[in-house]
Amino acid sequence: MVIGMPAVILAAIALGEIPLDKALSTHPLVTIPYAFVKIGWGLIWAVVAVDWVVHGSHGMRRVLGELIKSERGRKILDFLINAIMVITGIVMFYVLVFVT
Repeated sequence: MVIGMPAVILAAIALGEIPLDKALSTHPLVTIPYAFVKIGWGLIWAVVAVDWVVHGSHGMRRVLGELIKSERGRKILDFLINAIMVITGIVMFYVLVFVT
């Protein structure tokens, strides 16, 4: 997916489905699932793209959790990572349902 996601965005730009200025000024969390849908790969691949963001959030929590020694710090980290994942889900729903 490290190669696939940028390739999909470039394909969507090349096909004229996403204007270049929008692709450069929009957060990748919005652009990636939108590009998958626009080039015709459908909802399943858009969900897979967002799943990688959630997967990365879990990895980030694990790495940072090793660095944080206090219980309070870990609770704060868990809260922040969970907030990121909730926001990711909301953005995915918005992009796939309301953005045309």
